[in-house]
Amino acid sequence: MFEEADKEKGGKYLGEFVVANAKDTRIELAPATSLLESEIRQISESRGPWAFYEVMPADDHQALVLKPPTGTAQDYCDQVANPDPGLDPNQLKALLPTNPNDPKDPKIEALREEYARDGTAAKASDPADHVWLRVKFLKAWGGDEAAAPPAGVEAAGARSFLPGDTRLFAQPMAQDLIDKGFAKLDADAPDGGKVYVRPLRDYAHLFRAAHRDRDRLFTETAELTAQATNVENSTASVKPTSSWPRWNTTT
Repeated sequence: MFEEADKEKGGKYLGEFVVANAKDTRIELAPATSLLESEIRQISESRGPWAFYEVMPADDHQALVLKPPTGTAQDYCDQVANPDPGLDPNQLKALLPTNPNDPKDPKIEALREEYARDGTAAKASDPADHVWLRVKFLKAWGGDEAAAPPAGVEAAGARSFLPGDTRLFAQPMAQDLIDKGFAKLDADAPDGGKVYVRPLRDYAHLFRAAHRDRDRLFTETAELTAQATNVENSTASVKPTSSWPRWNTTT
C-alpha cells in the first residue's frame, strides 16, 4: 500500500497488507508483517488517498531514468542513447531517502549513487556487469540471427537493426555482435559507448527478508533480555553472609 502522492508531497510506502475481511464496498486490512510503533503511527496519520497493488511494483530503469523517453523510444536501451549533460544526477539523488540515524551511511549513499548514475557514462572503476556497451551496427541484423545472446542475457527480440543504428546491450551480447562483425563500439558517443546500468532488485523479496530478519532480531533480543532478568533475579535472591567466624589462633 502506497500513499497516492509524490514524495515531495509526503507520499510514502506504508507496507504490505492482506485482506482480513471484505463485505460489499468495505474491506478490512491486516498487516502482513509485524509493525514498529513508528510504522503504526505513520499508518494512523495517513489520510489517503492510497494506491493498492496486488504485487510490489517491479523495479525498472524507466521509472527514474534521467532522460525521459521521446519520440518512438521503445525501451530503456533507447532512452539512454545519449545521457543529457544538462540534467544534474543530484536532482534524482535528492528524491532518494537517506538513513535518518546516519545521513552519511556509506551503504545507503552507495545505493543512492547507483540510482543517480543509472544511464550515465561508466567509470573505469565500475564492475563489468554494471557496464553496458552501445554499439553502432555495420550491417543489418535481426534479433534472432547469428549473435544469439548468452545464457542470462536479454535478447533483442524480433527487432531488426540497419547499418548506422545504435543500441545498448549487456557486455556479452555487445561483444558477440562486435566479434562477429555486425557492429562496433560507438566510441564517438559522449560517453564513449560505455554506460553505467544499475542492477535491478526484487524489492518484494528484499522487504520480506528484511522484516523476517527484524522479527528474528526482536525475538532474540526479547529472549536475551528475559535471560538477563532471570540472572539478575537469581543473583538478588542469594543473600550474602553478613559475618564470618573468627578463628582463635592463640595457643
